[in-house]
Amino acid sequence: MKRTQRSYEGGPFSLRAGVAQRAREWVLGVVVAAIGASLAIAEPPQVAAAAPQQHAVQPCRPGPWGDLQVVRIVTEAPSELAACFLKYDAGVWYLRDTSPESFQQFLKDNDVPEPVRKSIGDATNVDICGGIVVRPDDALILSIPPESRAVIYKQLATDPRNYVHTDPFRYDARRLHEWLDGSGLPEKTVALVHKLVYQHGNTAMFADIGPVFRTLSTDDEKLVLLKTLTRKPALLVQLQVDDKTDVKALVDYWGVGPNRRKDVAPLINSLKNVPGGATLDVAHLLPRFPRKLLYSYPEPPRDGPDAPKPYDCHWSSLNFWNDPAQDKFTNPEDVFKALTTEYDKVTDKNYRLGDVFMLMRPPALGIHSCVYIADDVVFTKNGASVASPWSLKRLSDVIAYYETQGPVEINVYRHK
Repeated sequence: MKRTQRSYEGGPFSLRAGVAQRAREWVLGVVVAAIGASLAIAEPPQVAAAAPQQHAVQPCRPGPWGDLQVVRIVTEAPSELAACFLKYDAGVWYLRDTSPESFQQFLKDNDVPEPVRKSIGDATNVDICGGIVVRPDDALILSIPPESRAVIYKQLATDPRNYVHTDPFRYDARRLHEWLDGSGLPEKTVALVHKLVYQHGNTAMFADIGPVFRTLSTDDEKLVLLKTLTRKPALLVQLQVDDKTDVKALVDYWGVGPNRRKDVAPLINSLKNVPGGATLDVAHLLPRFPRKLLYSYPEPPRDGPDAPKPYDCHWSSLNFWNDPAQDKFTNPEDVFKALTTEYDKVTDKNYRLGDVFMLMRPPALGIHSCVYIADDVVFTKNGASVASPWSLKRLSDVIAYYETQGPVEINVYRHK
């Protein structure tokens, strides 16, 4: 795949230079660590052992946010975005600070079968820039067992040049039927994708788009595959109001923020007078910035002076209260300045609308941020990929998404 100069981080369609993204994460990680000690969540919201059925209405816990219910939906990238990646492929593995011998020993220590180790050895060359490169053919990729694939690809993900392994397609492993069912793909294609899926915890991951592409004869078939692989779960969150509801408490919670009570109070108060009560999508109670973006996708990448910026999680989080949005938050230094001058640390767990949750990977790597809405629901954009929409998700699902490379801690910040 020919890489562009524009940096679109954080997803399977990452048109970006991986080294630049890791630099951004490192800078932000140091910044956040300098601001204060993290709130390590010893017992983060747990991922349930059994997944709720899609579209089933699930109640939220009671709280100052009112009587909330969530409906789980699944979205996929529109065709015009998926079409940007029809030439998506990666035929080379990069391993820095590694020799052919040490990599073979790593494979042996992790019980990779001997035939696979031999095939990898035959495809390995020393990189003139340091480390090694492996050029696996489709037969080698297809021969790797799922357990070995998980081990090898986790190691490949430590080198940002392996962008397909750093940011693979991923989905909840307990809901694989949602990911691929009803796509219209041929059964043999679905079976091949299943064969190439590997797993970390409760997350199923897929990085080997090339071998599957080469079994498809038309771009239309490839487009269907891409759209299917970009599927992402999200939440519709609904507020129930009736004549017994404490509307003042709701206005106090949802009206937090600059001059926002006047925006939410008339709507909330009107619902109490509806005979039998009423249900409201909480999108109508959010500030204008997230309300405009919710469930939408970024513009397709293009070159030129008017090219869209890589709008990532930090831009999305720090603009939560802003209208219009400030593009300076695509710059880590401006994120640092805002966190140090415009935000306070939250040292208890009495979170409220608009709190910024910063996910950290030890020792001090800021890898993601999202914004608290209510209960364990957050507003998030999982990376700057154009295949990643702005959406509402459970915090536990966001944590699981980012824990595939190790445990995370959380810092919480509140706008002054």
